[in-house]
Amino acid sequence: MKQDDFERIQQLAHESYLATGSLMAYQSLPKDDVRLAAILDKVSHSMEAATVELRNLCERNRPRTERGSHSKADSHLDIAGAISMTGMEWLHIKLNTLLPPSRYKTPAYLVDTIKCLLDRYEAEHGGLPRFEQAMLVIDEHCNAENRQIYDQDNKGWRAISNVLKGRLFDDDDQFTLHLALTSTVSEEAACHIYILPQWQADDYFYMRNCGLSIE
Repeated sequence: MKQDDFERIQQLAHESYLATGSLMAYQSLPKDDVRLAAILDKVSHSMEAATVELRNLCERNRPRTERGSHSKADSHLDIAGAISMTGMEWLHIKLNTLLPPSRYKTPAYLVDTIKCLLDRYEAEHGGLPRFEQAMLVIDEHCNAENRQIYDQDNKGWRAISNVLKGRLFDDDDQFTLHLALTSTVSEEAACHIYILPQWQADDYFYMRNCGLSIE
């Protein structure tokens, strides 16, 4: 392992720890929801950027070993999400978190997680499915208690179509890609993403409305 990379990993961990200092300082200040939201956004962005860089540093330095269908080296992805093919041959990506806000920055952790999940599937199955005309369904599972962003247009869903473009479908123009943003009441906060042919959209919504398993 390169010494510079080792030192950078330690530096990133230290910088992330320092970023939480602003939360400690807030405890001694007058309570202000706007200020607290700004501090939390700053801490979240710092942690997110550090996580993505750490993930890439660790992968670059990981010794090359014989890899099975589900190697220990990929186990960190299980914390973030999972990827599979449904019985209908639709690609299903599950993220173990809700969509982040889209106010200012592209959600780097979301983009990198989906990219890593796609890379895993491609390596294990010898390729990714390709859709000439795709339907992208983004279904958030949450309830009134665990949700934080109420309006669909304030969520970072655009990052999902951008990272899928060029790998699962050629473009994300309005004819090549149809989009549906849905929600399912659930105590588990998660985001289920389905990519399927446009002509099977009615099958998806029929199964959803009838409460049938889509897996």
